[in-house]
Amino acid sequence: MLVLSRERGESIVVGPIDEETIDRLLFLAEKSGRGCLPTDEKQELETILKIFRSQIVFTVTNIRGDKVKLGIQADREVPVHRLEVSEEIRRENLQIGEEMKSRVARRSSPSP
Repeated sequence: MLVLSRERGESIVVGPIDEETIDRLLFLAEKSGRGCLPTDEKQELETILKIFRSQIVFTVTNIRGDKVKLGIQADREVPVHRLEVSEEIRRENLQIGEEMKSRVARRSSPSP
């Protein structure tokens, strides 16, 4: 973990990922054997690339006792959540994925 000290009004910048890394990711995606991606997957890839190209700025806006208030500037496509909210979203997505797998498996299994 990187720990940086900042005072009120000072900022920390995260990203963007350099273009060489993004090009490498695109190359690996194409190399995965899928050739042309369906439209919805192209749009998803474009959103992911926009996030990688984004710059996120954290600014200390207030310090009161042991609490620090941060301002976060990021493109709309960049998800920004408190850790506990992010973990809950991840758990829900995993559960939905498992339910979808079960439905597909039931549909594809032979009927008695």
